[in-house]
Amino acid sequence: MNKSTTIKKLIIDILSDGDEHTIGEIKHIISSQNNLLLCKKSTLSVALSDMIKKKLVCRVRTGVYMLKMENESIKNGETCLDSSEKILLQQWRDFSEMKIVDANYEMDVEEFIENKKIYELSKEVERMIISRSEQL
Repeated sequence: MNKSTTIKKLIIDILSDGDEHTIGEIKHIISSQNNLLLCKKSTLSVALSDMIKKKLVCRVRTGVYMLKMENESIKNGETCLDSSEKILLQQWRDFSEMKIVDANYEMDVEEFIENKKIYELSKEVERMIISRSEQL
């Protein structure tokens, strides 16, 4: 993953709590993760400007940013997926939804535990699909 993509991913991680964050907070968190990412002063501002243009982040006021939560896929890190990976992810979700039964009061304990395991495995596969695309 190149420097710009890494910075953008970290920005999304920072802003994914839904709160407003100052440029100073963002800079501090990114520097604590990897101080080499912000070796140029313009790197963070260029990344934020690009994310604002792509409508991933909004500038609340000068120096304060917030993640646009219109799209749940942003929170899940899916913005980095290409079209074939998005199709694969959606096909997996469609398949796993057929296997997972919504929890209800009529379920016995074993059935609930089994569905919980299937759900957790499904989420792990989703994370693998997303993280695999970030590594490429």
